[in-house]
Amino acid sequence: MMRREEGLAEAPGRRVKIAVKEGDGREGAENGDDASGPSLRAATQPALADFRPPYTYVATGSSQPSVTADGHQCQARSSLWLVPPADAPIAKQLSELIAVAIPAHFAHLTPPQFAPHITLTSEIDPQSYGNEPQEWLNQQISVSPASQPPVIFETLDTEQPFFRKLTIRVEKHPLLTELARACRAVGVAKDQSVAQKWVEDEYRPHCSLMYADTSISQQKLGEVKIALEDVQIKFKDTEQPRAGSIGGWVGGTVWLVPTDRDISMWQPIATRDL
Repeated sequence: MMRREEGLAEAPGRRVKIAVKEGDGREGAENGDDASGPSLRAATQPALADFRPPYTYVATGSSQPSVTADGHQCQARSSLWLVPPADAPIAKQLSELIAVAIPAHFAHLTPPQFAPHITLTSEIDPQSYGNEPQEWLNQQISVSPASQPPVIFETLDTEQPFFRKLTIRVEKHPLLTELARACRAVGVAKDQSVAQKWVEDEYRPHCSLMYADTSISQQKLGEVKIALEDVQIKFKDTEQPRAGSIGGWVGGTVWLVPTDRDISMWQPIATRDL
């Protein structure tokens, strides 16, 4: 379980290199944004304010395996997310889209809410960070001020998996993929070459807007894309973006999230500003 607590100490200072340490290499069932298995619906809908800046949370419980809505036990796994900077307008825009604007286009659904993010990697064994998730994250992940990864929105997309039902496809920018590779190396892969191959062959960065068990027609997708552009979200393929439109963000905060839990409990147990 998690609880929100104001007034936490600021994240440690920035370093000027990406620190990489090999993980134990054990693979587990895919979870989080990359899952394509049984649906995981939130038991309750958290208030929108829970996901608005400042993102200040502390852990108060264990990371024991949880049970999904369909009664199956999850193997304990966590994910590393990149969330927008707390003071960036896009953080509020995406939160409102996920909580209000997108569900309004799907009146027959009650999709779960979650913080806007880009998954850097999933499948992290909690034994990697043990009882010191913040210390582990501080030691393993760091990016120099000159290498802040840009998140560039390419286009709106829909796929069959529950966790990729409605997403903004994100460009595989070299700085973003380098961060994802470093995260994969320290949290999952046995060595750097394995992590690099995963980034090249499997990593598809995206910003989820809705998790759902439904089909989205191309017509509906077009309607939603127009709705996003109406609220100043632009895409790389937008021919005439509106003045003041936002097409992504730069940098942000890395969250360590136990994504084997129910979606309503997806909150960070450690964070690190880039």
